[in-house]
Amino acid sequence: MLKIMKDLPDKVLGVTAEGKITGTDYETILIPALEEKLKTNKKIRMLYQLGNSFTGFEMSAMLDDAKMGSGEFVLMNRSWYNRAGVEKVMGFCTEKEYKSFFTEVELFENILVDAGFIILKYYLDISQEEQQKRLKDRETDPLKQWKISPIDKEASRFWKDYSEARNEMLLRTNFKYSPWYVVTADKKKTTHIALISHLLKQLEYHKKDKDLLSNDYELVYPATHENFKDKLF
Repeated sequence: MLKIMKDLPDKVLGVTAEGKITGTDYETILIPALEEKLKTNKKIRMLYQLGNSFTGFEMSAMLDDAKMGSGEFVLMNRSWYNRAGVEKVMGFCTEKEYKSFFTEVELFENILVDAGFIILKYYLDISQEEQQKRLKDRETDPLKQWKISPIDKEASRFWKDYSEARNEMLLRTNFKYSPWYVVTADKKKTTHIALISHLLKQLEYHKKDKDLLSNDYELVYPATHENFKDKLF
């Protein structure tokens, strides 16, 4: 779908001189253009049907990201997967919305990969003890207090529920074209090196130094059922 949108002229996409899609253009130009495409293009029609998962801002942002050049990175946090984690455990979504998510995420990520994107997903796994330590740090460190939310206070009480939801999410969304990797993340500095090394090993680029990327400290592993038994907290 994103590849198709690249083929639309800038005047249809509503792109500013800086390469951004404006809110006004989204409403007055982009939506009518999409509606016209819906009549003839199956992939755009399927993505449009995921409307419950996307706000207008998110759709605009995705189309904006489609203007990425070859070799560029986009780092996304776990917000897209909140439906299968926080929202499921805390009751912020219905059972129907929860089940629908697994169909939607498979379709969405498949569309991105078909458009030429490489998707690598990393789940940073920490122990319950480390979680408690980090939450306590947030309460006392003025540079981290902005991270505190009411949900954090419930994290320990719902540890088992979160763990079950995590396992279900990882297993059901670990697609060959957009795989999950789990990173044992209790030690932050080592975790950073291990994750970056692993990510770069998955990509092909000019002057790649395989020796430099050889050590991931055995902290990164595929999200498989077998690994869950022995390695996940």
